[in-house]
Amino acid sequence: MFGPVASDPTVSRLTDTLATVGGKALTAIRATRAKVRSHVRELAADCIPDADGR
Repeated sequence: MFGPVASDPTVSRLTDTLATVGGKALTAIRATRAKVRSHVRELAADCIPDADGR
């Protein structure tokens, strides 16, 4: 539970939970990822490459 890798029972419970909530979980995960990406882009605005990759 407190190590760097989740235990088998923890992963199993998470999988069961995600299976039962389905689309709601996926929507929440996608929204959170988008929010984090946006925040990181704001923090690193001067350091990220332009759209052409430079």
